Amino acid sequence: MLEIPLDFIQSCTTLRDLWLTHMSMKKVPTSLRHSTTLHRLNLSRNHIRDLDDAHLDEIKGLLALFLQNNRLEKLPITFPQLRSLVTLNISNNKFKVFPLAITELENLRDLDISFNMITELPKEIGKMGALERLIIVGNQVASFPEEASNLVTLRMLDCKRNHISDLSLICMLPNLQSLSSDHNTVHALDLSLGPHLTTLDVSHNDITRLSLVPGPMGKSPYSLTFLDLSYGKLASLDDTVLSQLASLRTLKLDHNSINSIPDSLGNLRWLEILSCTDNKLRALPSTIGKLQKLQTLDAHNNSLTELPQSIWNCASLMQINVTSNVINGWHDPPAPTQDSATADGGLAAPNVACRRPSTASVGSLHNIPPLVHSLEKLYLGENCLTDDDIRPLMIFNHLKVLNMSFNEIPSLPPAFFRNMVFLEELYLSGNKLTSLPAEDFPRLTRLTTIFLNGNKLTTLPQELGKVPSLTVLDVGSNLLKYNVNNWEFDWNWYELLRIYGSIHVS
Repeated sequence: MLEIPLDFIQSCTTLRDLWLTHMSMKKVPTSLRHSTTLHRLNLSRNHIRDLDDAHLDEIKGLLALFLQNNRLEKLPITFPQLRSLVTLNISNNKFKVFPLAITELENLRDLDISFNMITELPKEIGKMGALERLIIVGNQVASFPEEASNLVTLRMLDCKRNHISDLSLICMLPNLQSLSSDHNTVHALDLSLGPHLTTLDVSHNDITRLSLVPGPMGKSPYSLTFLDLSYGKLASLDDTVLSQLASLRTLKLDHNSINSIPDSLGNLRWLEILSCTDNKLRALPSTIGKLQKLQTLDAHNNSLTELPQSIWNCASLMQINVTSNVINGWHDPPAPTQDSATADGGLAAPNVACRRPSTASVGSLHNIPPLVHSLEKLYLGENCLTDDDIRPLMIFNHLKVLNMSFNEIPSLPPAFFRNMVFLEELYLSGNKLTSLPAEDFPRLTRLTTIFLNGNKLTTLPQELGKVPSLTVLDVGSNLLKYNVNNWEFDWNWYELLRIYGSIHVS
């Protein structure tokens, strides 16, 4: 359909929304100008080259116009007459120059000019005082003009995949809440953040230095809750930087060259997610034990030899991933103290005496550290752990996933699984196991997955056949021996095949 009958348009006296998408149109239907009651018009995903004959300016009440995925290179000179326009999307067209007509739209709040070939933002952009949301993804913009400081109502800016090297001006906008500037050319991040900025993504930049202007009287004015510095070239973090970001909930430092994290990490008392994978970390700060809100710690692929003993004090930590390090030990729980309060500015450690005791005794109830009750997923694969190093793990009684694959473990301590009654997945591949402490396997009623491949097992314990929920069992690449002609009478194979149907034993 290339044209809409005029009599039909004129009969639609209360039409508010009109979608004309995916129609291969090269021109806007001429009758459309008579649909004067429209509030929202979607002409996206067509072949429209210009709007010169569309006369959309005659639709005085138009609030939202969607023109993305067309072949537009310019806007008509009458475009500023769309004075009611609040939302405009011209992304994925062929604009090489920012259309100045847009800057005349006094009520425009939402503008998307992504995936064009725009190289410069005009100084007239400062006239767009009502703009709240600006998306310029995938252009060739190198900087923001000084006049951009007049965008005092801007709340969200997405400028990823451009050539921007300086964010200092835009970060200070008084009402900016979210800034995404990944995949740009930022090298030195010297910032003073606006009072409402909560989300800052500067990943995939070649950042070598990060600094923040200190707050007045040593107090942080910053509201930042999300900071992503991944895929940069940071070698270290300034101790004062973290001190200024006390409101952080998520901190991502992945794929840098960071050797150490400063002790001021312990001041981030609201931190929930810490991700520092693929760095050169040799240790984590002992102050991590002050992070009573921390839920996820991901530090895989570093050079850690141990985790600080204070990690036992993390009362909300549910997942630890330290795969692919050189960890050769796990600290015993710290000795109990009479003062249960922590030094994190008033956050007290949980009163373990009030918690429900585990089904099996793990020592004096008052001596159980908070991590025992919170940790559900523990990933220790590809480290240097031995049987002595893993003894402290026996105290965990809420684990659902335990991965100790590819370590140096020859055997597991007796009753190792006694308290792990919530365990669902167990990975012990690539160790040196010759036997398993299986007497407690029948207690593991939720266990569905066991990987024992790549060990030195010669037999399988009978208790494996008493794990009621087991559905995946991999015992390949071991030293298992059996008489194939006697399989019906050999419980190891007959019982497991009867219950589970198939087993991987290659």
